[in-house]
Amino acid sequence: SSPEGEIQGAEASCEDCIWLPFLLLEVVLLLLYYYISGRIRGTGKRMIIGAIIPLGTYVAFLLWNRGCLGNWGLWWFVQSANWICRYFFLILVALFIAFTFGWIMLRPVNNPK
Repeated sequence: SSPEGEIQGAEASCEDCIWLPFLLLEVVLLLLYYYISGRIRGTGKRMIIGAIIPLGTYVAFLLWNRGCLGNWGLWWFVQSANWICRYFFLILVALFIAFTFGWIMLRPVNNPK
């Protein structure tokens, strides 16, 4: 087989970048986490522990779509024609920030009596 065929094959496999299940997984996990995280004291601790969710989701995304990985120097950008796959890391971070600040703004304030 020619080198061109191998390169074209790598690009073709990247066209099958799977992102939706990982995005839904993060949304569900973040909702569950912030729903049950009332027992964790301190917003900083809650955010640090919550940051594990998008990182874990992205690692799973990279492992599943490893045919799309190009330059490991830019590991947060997957080499794909699909813009969602290309910027998936940034999308996960934006969701985490939105959920975190949404939780901070909407949480009930505990007034000690």
